[in-house]
Amino acid sequence: MTKAEVARRYIGRTVQNFEDGDTPAGGFTFSTAAVYTVIYDSEEQARFIRRVASSYRARVEAASSVLQVMENIPEDFRDDAYWPNYVDVI
Repeated sequence: MTKAEVARRYIGRTVQNFEDGDTPAGGFTFSTAAVYTVIYDSEEQARFIRRVASSYRARVEAASSVLQVMENIPEDFRDDAYWPNYVDVI
């Protein structure tokens, strides 16, 4: 399982826990790959990040699909110009 899948499942469980009323004092803590600590203390926050993550993932998959069918894949395909900016998703 990839880190992205683990994170997606964690966020999904977090949303479910809020829906079920099973929330620890202080909310849920999540450490990102960039070593940021995020605390979700409301269902709205958890739903927002889940929506953003899903939207960003869809955009990355779409960009990947475009690159995969290009006749001449650019040598610099890892360049940011070929991939979505997460800020545009928010």
